[in-house]
Amino acid sequence: MSLISILRLEKKFYINKKPIYLFKNLNLSIYEKEFLVILGPNGVGKTTLLNIIAGLEEPTNGKVVINKKELQKNMGIIFQEFSLFPWKTVIKNVLVGLEIKGINKKKANNLALKYLKLLNLLKFKNEYPYKLSAGMKQKVAVARALTVDPKILLMDEPFANLDVHTKKILQEEIIKLWKKTKKTVIYVTHDIEEALLMATRIVLLGKKGVIKKIIKIKDNSHRNLSSDYFYKINQEIKRRLI
Repeated sequence: MSLISILRLEKKFYINKKPIYLFKNLNLSIYEKEFLVILGPNGVGKTTLLNIIAGLEEPTNGKVVINKKELQKNMGIIFQEFSLFPWKTVIKNVLVGLEIKGINKKKANNLALKYLKLLNLLKFKNEYPYKLSAGMKQKVAVARALTVDPKILLMDEPFANLDVHTKKILQEEIIKLWKKTKKTVIYVTHDIEEALLMATRIVLLGKKGVIKKIIKIKDNSHRNLSSDYFYKINQEIKRRLI
């Protein structure tokens, strides 16, 4: 049974009174505890789809059904931008969501420290964002999203603006965290290798919300992207997204 069902989704805009469809009759099921990657080129509506799932945008037609209705209030979202408050320390940034939820100070502080430790940020807890590298700022954003213990974690190309080395480190951190927490992750990217490295399923999204194919990745703790298995998938993705 799916955790999230996207049914007959349509999103259209008007340019000079002419309708332009971003999605048209998009259907997709998302399952509990999976790491679903939505992969496609720029301009096919990946971010818009994520925003609709999160309830930040309304579809023109169709709907997103969440089987446990309270889950739409229990989503963590991480964007490309770090979105940190420059006047707050690292730990104060991480505490923001918990303060909004009204969690008592002692419990909130313990949760913040827990995720800062998991992400190797503990010694920077009293620093301000301007002192942090880009990768560390994004790790703070990840810690802030996780402290509120979301059932579903939405990630919109969170490492797109980072250098290759930092991106690789943070990809590995996210995979480790997902394996520990088993949260449902919906991850948007246009990077094929990133999708192959992280996904349990890959949704290939084309123009007008056409799902070109859904690829299930076999369980593999140590993914060798140069193996025959991943090479064949890589080539298939490239063919289908042309």
